[in-house]
Formats: sequence, structure tokens, C-alpha cells
Amino acid sequence: MEVKTQSLRIHIDGKLRESPDPTTGAALYLLGEVKADYDLYKEVRGKGDDLLVPNADATIDLKNGDHFYSAKRTLNPGFWSVQ
Repeated sequence: MEVKTQSLRIHIDGKLRESPDPTTGAALYLLGEVKADYDLYKEVRGKGDDLLVPNADATIDLKNGDHFYSAKRTLNPGFWSVQ
């Protein structure tokens, strides 16, 4: 059985991109030019945590208009130090 793909418009770090659907997390990292020490997240509408997108070959289903953003992997917003 052949899987049909379509091209959808998504946003990665505020930039409009076109991606085949379905795609993979690894393909989204490449498409969004996500830096090596960053993770990619899919924004979740409403309440709930945004979803970490693994940089792997697992299939990801997209919806037209999905938003993704990258964040530094070692980000710890609650941490600060006094010099």
C-alpha cells in the first residue's frame, strides 16, 4: 500500500516553511535549521505542555498551520547565579 504525502505550511521559529506530511522529526530539524544543541517543540493549543519533537526517523503527522520552535537543550529558566 502506497502512502500519499501532501505539502503543508508550517512555522518553525516564526518562519513559514512547507513540509511533506507525514514527515519525520529529523526532517523537521533539517527544515528548520535547528542548531545541534537545541531541541524542537510543537506548540500545543490551549492548556498543556508543548511537545518535544525527537530528532529521529519516527513518523510525525502534521496539520496545516502547525507551529514549532527551538530552544536550547540546556535551558534552565529558573537558574541564575550571582557573580
